[in-house]
Amino acid sequence: MVAPRDLENFDGGAELAITVFLYRVGIVSEMRNGTFRTLPDGSQRRPPLPLELGFMVTPWAKDASQANYLAGVIVRTLYDAANLSSAQLRGAGWNPQDSAQIVLESLPIADHFRVWDSARVPYRTSLAYAVRVIGIDSTERFHAPRVVDVTAAIGGRGQQS
Repeated sequence: MVAPRDLENFDGGAELAITVFLYRVGIVSEMRNGTFRTLPDGSQRRPPLPLELGFMVTPWAKDASQANYLAGVIVRTLYDAANLSSAQLRGAGWNPQDSAQIVLESLPIADHFRVWDSARVPYRTSLAYAVRVIGIDSTERFHAPRVVDVTAAIGGRGQQS
C-alpha cells in the first residue's frame, strides 16, 4: 500500500511494479439498518457498519506494452478472486460469516485525474476497484431484559398472556 507522498518520487523502480492506493471509503447505505447481533452472553451489539472501499491499482513498467500486460494480469487475477470468503480474509477481526467482493469499476477519467493531481504525480493508467462489504463491528453492547410477559389490547380491553 502506498500514500500519495510515496508516489511523488516513485518511478516503479524495478522492471515491473504495482501500487495500490485507497482513495475512497463509503457506507453501503442499503445494508446500514441490519439486525442487532446477539452475543453468547445474551447481550446485543449493533449490526456491523457496512463499508465499500475504493482502490486505485496502478501497473508500473518501463514501457507502455509491459504496463498494459501487467494491467491485464491484474484484471484477470482480481476477476478470478472476486469473492473472498472468511477463510480467505486474513487477520483476527473477521467473523465466520464475513466476505468481501472485489468489483472492477468504471471510474470517470476526471476522477482518475483528481486522484493523480492530489498526489502531485503525472497521470498513469490505473484500474479502479470497489471492495465491498467490509463490516466494522461496534464495541457498544446492550443488555436488554428478556420479554416474559405481554399485554395486548383486544377490543379495548387489555388481555394478558
